[in-house]
Amino acid sequence: MFQKRFEYFPLWPGTDDSAYAINYRSIGEARMLQEHWKEAEEALQKAVTLGDEPIERGGQSDSEFMRDEHANNLRMSQDLALNLLAAVYFREQRPAEVLKLLERAYEQATKFHAPVNVVRQIVETGRGISQSTGDAAAMAAWSGRSTAQN
Repeated sequence: MFQKRFEYFPLWPGTDDSAYAINYRSIGEARMLQEHWKEAEEALQKAVTLGDEPIERGGQSDSEFMRDEHANNLRMSQDLALNLLAAVYFREQRPAEVLKLLERAYEQATKFHAPVNVVRQIVETGRGISQSTGDAAAMAAWSGRSTAQN
């Protein structure tokens, strides 16, 4: 179903619409559930990359709605993709990359006031992965993080 949607995106709503990146995130999540890690990684990386340009455009817009609400919704979607991609990297035993992705997701989510449930997901992933890897510094950092900012 998600693959089929790519046939229609050029017609509507367009490949520059945020739904295009969200569709890649959905494909990545489905591939994770199938335990197709490499394919999940590819789709999630695409979702993250496709989110960068619309976020930047929204942040530079003259419209307050585009600068604030729309850009923050795009960031939230990207935060979720980063969190999922971190889980894939963990499964692929790439701990250094995992923690970098989670840092990026957490910083963006807290800076731009993502919903508490999004921040909570990122923090829980960070705590779990840092404990699993035995990284004492990461465990200390993630255990001190809270979702209370939102």
